[in-house]
Amino acid sequence: MRNAKVISFPMQKGGVGKTTTSKNVAEILGKDFKVLAIDNDQNADFTDTFTSKRLIENSGALTLYDIYIKKCFNQ
Repeated sequence: MRNAKVISFPMQKGGVGKTTTSKNVAEILGKDFKVLAIDNDQNADFTDTFTSKRLIENSGALTLYDIYIKKCFNQ
């Protein structure tokens, strides 16, 4: 069993390529490793590159918004 590695792109400034860089790194690493990508941005643009934000919102699944703001941990 290998140890997990954490890679983050924590820039607060907009327009510096966080989403593009994160997506590209996740896709490249995903070819050889299991990757868990967490979209912690309020706009959820990273999530929107893989699926529709609207689809997730309408699915009833818990999101980070539910956990952070509504303090929901169980559905």
